[in-house]
Amino acid sequence: EEKKCDICLGADMQFLASDWCMECYEALCEKCTKVHLCGKITRDHVIVAMSEIRQMSLEQLMRRNSSPKCSQHVEEVVKLYCLDCGLPVCVQ
Repeated sequence: EEKKCDICLGADMQFLASDWCMECYEALCEKCTKVHLCGKITRDHVIVAMSEIRQMSLEQLMRRNSSPKCSQHVEEVVKLYCLDCGLPVCVQ
């Protein structure tokens, strides 16, 4: 069965998902993908075509979905970018 767009389902609409956001774990239709990639918070999210997702093994998905870790605090996920030093950093 084809996956429906998670955003549209929340608005009682049913459009087929064309893409998957690796950060949000949400299926997106073409229109919602465009909006997702324009938002301040979501513009840098990794979007993968559903056709590509279906062909990936679980190991490939897990590796592709791993969040970048801070170089100073290896358990912390990078959440910010320091303009002064030009490096991604965690909140620690």
